[in-house]
Amino acid sequence: DAESDTPALTAETLTLTIADNDAAIASALTLRADAGPAEGGGPVTVTAALNGPAPAGGTTVTLTATGTAAGTGDDADYTLSATTIEIAEGETGGPVTLTIVDDTADDDGETIILNAASSNPALTASLTLTIADNDEAPTLPTALTLRGAPEPAEGGAAVTVTATLDAAAPAAGTTVTLMATGTATGSDYTLSATAITIAAGATSGAATLSVIDDAVFDPDETIILNAVSDNPALMAPPLTLTIADNDELLTATTLKLTAAPAPAEGGAAVTVTATLDAAAPAAGTTVTLVATGTAAGADYRLAATVITIAAGATSGATSLTVTDDAVFDPGETIILNATSDNPALTAPPLTLTIADNDAAVAPPAGAAGARRLLQVGLTGWSRTLAAAAVDVIGRRFAPAPALADAPEPAAVALTVNRRALRLPAADDAAARGRLLRGVTEALGVRVTGAGEVSFTPPSGAQVLSGSGFSVPRAGAWGLWGAGDLSRFSGEVDGIEQERGVLAGFLGADYRVADTVLAGLAASYGSLELTANSAAAGEAELIGWLVNVYPYGYWNPVQWLGLWGIAGLGMGHAEYDRAGVLGGEVSTWLGAAGQRVELLSRGGWTLAVKADGFVTGIAAGGELPEVSGDAWRARLLLEGGGEWRPPATRLAGRVELGGRLDGGTAERGLGAEAGAELSYTHTVLGLGLTGRGRLLLVHEDRDLSDWGASLQLRWEPRGAGLGPALSVAPEWGAPRSGVDALWRSRPEPRVGAGGGATAAAGWLPDAVAVRLSYGVAVPAGVVQPYAEVDLVPDAVRRVRAGAAVNLAAATPTGVRLEAFAQRSTRAGATGADYRLGVEGALEF
Repeated sequence: DAESDTPALTAETLTLTIADNDAAIASALTLRADAGPAEGGGPVTVTAALNGPAPAGGTTVTLTATGTAAGTGDDADYTLSATTIEIAEGETGGPVTLTIVDDTADDDGETIILNAASSNPALTASLTLTIADNDEAPTLPTALTLRGAPEPAEGGAAVTVTATLDAAAPAAGTTVTLMATGTATGSDYTLSATAITIAAGATSGAATLSVIDDAVFDPDETIILNAVSDNPALMAPPLTLTIADNDELLTATTLKLTAAPAPAEGGAAVTVTATLDAAAPAAGTTVTLVATGTAAGADYRLAATVITIAAGATSGATSLTVTDDAVFDPGETIILNATSDNPALTAPPLTLTIADNDAAVAPPAGAAGARRLLQVGLTGWSRTLAAAAVDVIGRRFAPAPALADAPEPAAVALTVNRRALRLPAADDAAARGRLLRGVTEALGVRVTGAGEVSFTPPSGAQVLSGSGFSVPRAGAWGLWGAGDLSRFSGEVDGIEQERGVLAGFLGADYRVADTVLAGLAASYGSLELTANSAAAGEAELIGWLVNVYPYGYWNPVQWLGLWGIAGLGMGHAEYDRAGVLGGEVSTWLGAAGQRVELLSRGGWTLAVKADGFVTGIAAGGELPEVSGDAWRARLLLEGGGEWRPPATRLAGRVELGGRLDGGTAERGLGAEAGAELSYTHTVLGLGLTGRGRLLLVHEDRDLSDWGASLQLRWEPRGAGLGPALSVAPEWGAPRSGVDALWRSRPEPRVGAGGGATAAAGWLPDAVAVRLSYGVAVPAGVVQPYAEVDLVPDAVRRVRAGAAVNLAAATPTGVRLEAFAQRSTRAGATGADYRLGVEGALEF
């Protein structure tokens, strides 16, 4: 446009077009393939094309491949000749070659997605290609069958068990697992393998079944084979095989033993005969004898322990010869138990009593001295156990310690041989290391820094007096255990003694209120005594006693406490003096005491204590019938104090006073001292107490007496839950045959006359001890338990299980119980095992 300084002068608009001497620049990029990719087809050319010539310097196109087809690795589905395309200046495109791998896999619809980016960011492209597959889908097996040939037979050929598929196995093959049931047992046949492998492309595989050719007639025994494969959809119908038996029918149904003449020292040999009620089969029958009884192996000799009954015969025999010794041992028995090669044929036990031809041993010179030595030893034993019971149970007679209102802990702690073992958390490696080190040290294993290992096993006394347990609190019950080791040496009526008594206590009690406690304890005490006197010479006495102690405590006012203990026990002792004599012992105890506080201020107390006990013991059986009693009275001054850090109570006390002993054992006036240190965790309700005592002086200057003990106690609090301990004695026989059938405890002993017997008139025929622990659950209460039943010389039964009280289930109450049980009987060679579930409805 033009203007002039003269308005009248104007020009027309002039338009000019510039002629460009440069080429056009591409503005778009595309990818194209000259053919569709296919397995077995030729290479495919993929071209990157611009919509105009490439600029100066050219254009670089970079290809990346994705999609369902694999481009790399051993299973690659295709290859590219290059991943970049160079388009020269002025050119409009460039190619790469795509080659498809021809495999055998059926994989229709696999895709290759090629993405292109160029040196000009504005130019991108994408191309999706689908590979045409030339493979057919494989046919997979859908059915599995089993067959066996030939039919199994004793003495026959091995059976080939074949697993067959209806199509070839896949590339990974197929594994078929066999499971055998049926009336035939594992002793009737063997399988070469319980898993059959069918290789890839194959349709079958096999295992071998071999039948064992025994001598027992058991026709129509079956083997049922079930098969499952690693493909859950393939499961074969069961294959049932029947074993053809080649043995004759054994018609004998009973076996019995007889012996003649009766065995006697100096008598003729005894013929022991095994008799069938029908002829033995063609293979014959063998009868195996097992001898038990009170007679020792040196008292007789069996010519053979296996009796052979020939084919067609009904009996076979062996001989028994009695040894003619010079020892008077009347009433010795030989109990013969018989089993045969046919498990169904067993004979009732045959009991033979040896007639002794020796005269009873006349009492030797000094027999009165020997009886006195035995009497003093047994009475001293009873006295030491009584003193231990008073000291150990007496520690329960104290006001209930205050317990913090804290949640119930979950930790369980153990102490073994004075080593504290605490169960670690699952992720606490350091605690697991401490637990392992504590266990090895408690068992006496030591490892030095140089890697040397030594082993010194702990003694029974160390384990008993240095071990304990702790579990979480719940309830007003107290459960405790203690060990006590006492040593005595001195002279009583001219009899020098060295006496060691080791006792273990287990008890449970219930605090009716803070001022009233009732409980029951049991103890097991062992004795080892060596005695010597001018009248009887040297003798040894060993034995054991089991005692039961009901006890109670009453604290009517703060400064006064009254308590009482009763006790009954039974056991066994062996007396070695020119021959070993053994017999039963029984014991009883009565004890009472009081404690009066004189001063109590700031955790410190001063009190006067008085207590006393009287105990007795009696022996019988082969032992001379002796009895004795002992008593003790004490008056002591006690001082003590306590400290109460958080959640802890630490207390100590000492006592000093006089005592007066009387009875059959030690007698006289003396003075003694004692000390005690106790620790209580008031949150857990767990306590540990150590105590020692020492006789300072006695009228009998040769007398020394000391003792030490360790007690572990647990006093949970709750409403009827937590631990429970019961001791249930039983007298007489069951009330009815139905009761005898269903009762879970063993029947009492039965004597020759058919009536129940017992070691003494007041002793029970059976005792059941049960320990349980109740845990609340939404439906009621669950009580795991352990129980032991004892019938002297007859039955021992151990039972463990869990009971569920569904009190909330019905208005009347339902109880379910599952248990496992093991029982043994006198004269039996094995044990009976029982698993069961019981239920009860209370209405």
